[in-house]
Amino acid sequence: ALGGLISTIFAVMYNIIYTKKLTPDLTVHVSDFEWRKIRKVLASGIWNSITKLSQIFSSGLDLIVTNLFIGSTEMGYLAIAKTVPQLIVSFNTTIANAFSPNMMELYAKGDMDVLRKTAKTAMKFMCLFVTIPNAILITMGTEFFELWVPNQPAEFLCVLSVLTVINSCVTGPLTPLYQIFTITNKVKQSSIVMIAYGFSSIFITFMCLKLTRLGLFAVAGVSLIGSLVVALCYHLPFAAIYIGLPWYSFFPEVLKGAVTMIVQCLVGFLVNFVLPLEKSWTMWFTGAVIAGGLGLIANICLVLNREEKKTLLVKLLGKIRKGN
Repeated sequence: ALGGLISTIFAVMYNIIYTKKLTPDLTVHVSDFEWRKIRKVLASGIWNSITKLSQIFSSGLDLIVTNLFIGSTEMGYLAIAKTVPQLIVSFNTTIANAFSPNMMELYAKGDMDVLRKTAKTAMKFMCLFVTIPNAILITMGTEFFELWVPNQPAEFLCVLSVLTVINSCVTGPLTPLYQIFTITNKVKQSSIVMIAYGFSSIFITFMCLKLTRLGLFAVAGVSLIGSLVVALCYHLPFAAIYIGLPWYSFFPEVLKGAVTMIVQCLVGFLVNFVLPLEKSWTMWFTGAVIAGGLGLIANICLVLNREEKKTLLVKLLGKIRKGN
């Protein structure tokens, strides 16, 4: 809690600093506001709050449900297993947020052709990164939990952790597309879908716990399957439709993410086979860095076309020259 408070203060402080640095001419006056538009924004904000509520029902109650219906020990296992996936999801969101301002500006200017291209490019660049931590967790997770929580069922924790985060192989690349629902003001439709998913998720979880012996796997599995269904049946097709693309336009990018995931896992298993990762944290992090670096190179070759590779190289060289 103290770490969260400190990080929040740090973020607020630097938001103020960078706002003044990057937009020195930005000033706010009461006369600038149009109350009709403020009401419109507030209405969208309310629907965003409902979306957050649905996320609580779909995955935020996992620990409470486990504690009440399975046991406190199992709740502890799930809490440990969810720690790394939460970091991975936060990592994905941070990368995706970098594309939001540009997409918002393009939509505001009515430059739909560039917006469509930017959305696909954002998905491609997400594919470069989101599969790396997932593959490391899948291929090196058991050794990670052996080092982090000794004398605990490392393989069991790894399986739970993977079940919690593996859906981000699909939901990760489409994270930038969530912005489309905001900029096109389709938040209401998205919220209705998500709240229906949230209630369905908690109901199906209860039924699985009552009628089956899946236990923790029911808690993790229902969230996994539900999020994939919503992503494939709503977010992917409707994000394309809302910006004037055919409903299937973004599916190839998700398929690329699945392919890169397979390649990443092959690289991770190879590194795990060669290096004794369970020996020490130093060895484990060395293996993770090697697997991540090789995987990133493979992803660049698989995901980006020649023009995009050239653009990426030019930008990297520009950053290096600027740094020097």
